[in-house]
Amino acid sequence: MRGSDRGWTIVVVTAPNDKPGSGRVKVRTGTGSGDRVGSRISRADLAEFMLAQADDVRYAQQELRISN
Repeated sequence: MRGSDRGWTIVVVTAPNDKPGSGRVKVRTGTGSGDRVGSRISRADLAEFMLAQADDVRYAQQELRISN
């Protein structure tokens, strides 16, 4: 993926859960910038974040770790 000329974003999640979405997501990039993230995120927040990346180039060509 990293060598591809296509747009991509890798989202790493450790422990998705079935809690209701909070509308808040913490993001840490592969370079270590951003929020301090935990290990848990609701599946609803995960899905919302990933769908938003289709139209948002802020995290293009990056590996991210996310949590609530």
